[in-house]
Amino acid sequence: MKAAVIFAASSILCGSVAAQEAVTTRRIVDVQFPSDYTGAAAPVPDYRLDQVNGTLMQVKIPRNFLDFRTFRFVGEELSYTASIRMNSAKVSITGTRIATDAADDTTPEGAVQSSIGERSASASKVENGGAYEVTVECVTETDPKCTDDIFVIGQLAELLFVGGGTGQPTPISGSAAPLPPGTPFDKDFKFDPPGKLAPNSGIGVTSTTIYAPSIRFPVEKGPAYLNSQVYGIGGTFGPRGGWTDTRNYAYPWRDNFCEKRSRKTPACPSGTGHQGVDIRPADHRDVAHWAVAVEDGRVSNIGVYSVTILGASGTQYRYLHMKMNRLAVKQGDKVKWGQELGLISHDFGGTPTPVHLHFEMLQNVNGKGFKHVPPYSSLVRAYQQGA
Repeated sequence: MKAAVIFAASSILCGSVAAQEAVTTRRIVDVQFPSDYTGAAAPVPDYRLDQVNGTLMQVKIPRNFLDFRTFRFVGEELSYTASIRMNSAKVSITGTRIATDAADDTTPEGAVQSSIGERSASASKVENGGAYEVTVECVTETDPKCTDDIFVIGQLAELLFVGGGTGQPTPISGSAAPLPPGTPFDKDFKFDPPGKLAPNSGIGVTSTTIYAPSIRFPVEKGPAYLNSQVYGIGGTFGPRGGWTDTRNYAYPWRDNFCEKRSRKTPACPSGTGHQGVDIRPADHRDVAHWAVAVEDGRVSNIGVYSVTILGASGTQYRYLHMKMNRLAVKQGDKVKWGQELGLISHDFGGTPTPVHLHFEMLQNVNGKGFKHVPPYSSLVRAYQQGA
């Protein structure tokens, strides 16, 4: 296997006190791809799979996907996403041949990993040189497809081979392209170190690894405030007050990736966490602030209440709580760094939530499958860099 490094080492300032060296992950372009793979046409003729052999890996989908008129396939050279709308849920399968190294990940190789999220569930595994993840999002909290991992594990077990190309991927080498020149979002920006959570909200992960060193900040304009919605003022477990309290719109930033939740998050000390971070825009106005693409890529999936971007780096970026009926993109669209995606809202299927953007990053860890990685240090760097 030949690995190509596209991320250069970088550093961030922790607060305004001292500099800490922050390592970055490497992108591995050829992930133990089987040398005897010859590829094949889809076993079931279907015009919706005409482009499947443009993806240079074994493309697999759950067996029942082709039975749905809502079936969509979005393929790239090294990754793909297929999806269906199933009653009040959106189900998708993502496969990728791109991986990153993560020396601090202790997850056993080859095992099926599953997780329950915010009205969602997912399961992933590594098979025949690719990583595959099934995800489902549900409209209602009681939908059994999202209340445990039985459904997604079953869909993962039913993967059907539908084709895949045999060519060599475009060579990638050298360091990442430089960030466009920018102006910091706010000269008065202050932030707590990675892993320092709100009081009584859990134990954070202190790693300063920058998993996505070349991203733009996901909110179009500053200032913006990264802090907990649940443990912040007016939150379910926070100090008394209202969501719109001005103290929620003030520095310093505070990490909330590992705050106490029931969702499996192996990167967190407890093994469970938030899986992403919450970002408040400049003020509490609904549908007044744009969320934007953090890197060039493609809209791989639009769920019930989320938009997923598959970046050119292989990282998946998942945005929650935009106004879903006013999105500026559709599934399959190519997007550019900084392109408007949708307006930040409280859209969560009728459940009250503050106006904020929930932002997740997922990477395929070599040999271990899709993982939520801590986005805090990457977002600090992006905010410092500016737009």
